[in-house]
Amino acid sequence: VSVAVAASCAVVATAALPGLLADRVPQDTPAGGWNAQAAQSAYAQDGAFSVGSDIYFGPSAAFVVHSNDKIKSFYYTSAGVVVRTGEKAYLDDAGPSNYLLARPDGSTQRLQIALSDVAPDSDPIWPYLAYVTSGTTSAWVLHIFDVEQNEEAARVPFNGAFTWGGWAAPPVALDGDHAYVGLDD
Repeated sequence: VSVAVAASCAVVATAALPGLLADRVPQDTPAGGWNAQAAQSAYAQDGAFSVGSDIYFGPSAAFVVHSNDKIKSFYYTSAGVVVRTGEKAYLDDAGPSNYLLARPDGSTQRLQIALSDVAPDSDPIWPYLAYVTSGTTSAWVLHIFDVEQNEEAARVPFNGAFTWGGWAAPPVALDGDHAYVGLDD
């Protein structure tokens, strides 16, 4: 019963997502031809949720993708859902996490990133995953990873103190074309 209730709540949350984003969808189409209205429509029709290690697409669960790992979290992008997996389902596991792009058509692609104790983020209107790592010439590096191309799109070094939060690097929040990093200041 609890699994069914949790799955129902996930469907309601993903079904409500396009309505919440309606005012944030850009009027212009980014380079590469991605269409914001088409992405919004796909989320409204095909939402995604997980039960156990299975990822379901659409209200009728038209597609099912099975993960061999435990599912830790979802990051919604315009290209599909980035699924964070690992040996354990909880996020504060020190072990490595794997990232899989699961598209609404049921196809998948393993992403070429291996993050452990970081707090990445995405914005459903863009095909990006943002995260921070420690830097070599600066304190930190913000990475913008293009999940459609499966490659890094941008890298921004920056400085700032981070002594709280419990992660190896500051958490990031992606909002449109802005990334916000949680630092002590």
